[in-house]
Amino acid sequence: MLPPFDQKVDDILDPNRTSLPIVRDDLSPLALVNKVGAPLRAFPTFMTFPQSFAFRDRGPGMVWDDHTKTNTEPLVDERERAMGFRTGTTATPSFSKDQRRFVLGQAMDLHTMVWTVSLCLALQWHYGDHLLSLGAENDG
Repeated sequence: MLPPFDQKVDDILDPNRTSLPIVRDDLSPLALVNKVGAPLRAFPTFMTFPQSFAFRDRGPGMVWDDHTKTNTEPLVDERERAMGFRTGTTATPSFSKDQRRFVLGQAMDLHTMVWTVSLCLALQWHYGDHLLSLGAENDG
């Protein structure tokens, strides 16, 4: 369930919204996927609060909105899609958009979860019972 290698941020944005141009290549410890001159491939980490550094002064997390002619933060639905969740996953009648943003800021990206679990399963498959016995020895 990992995203396609050619997926771009613009693919998950609502109509009439586009990502801003990349002004510098990603540096470690970030995932090294965004390169100057190429389409934006990943947003920076979503924060639980509005106006984090990524959303100030044309920050790397801003989106251009053709309707308002302004740079804005990603919408809650766009954040869900960027994190690998279905649109509306956090939508409930009792949650405001701010509460949804907060929950998403506390959540782990679904793509990361799938990658981590698949890595663990691959290690278990490769090492089999030996991996389990190592854990038991360390509990000892």
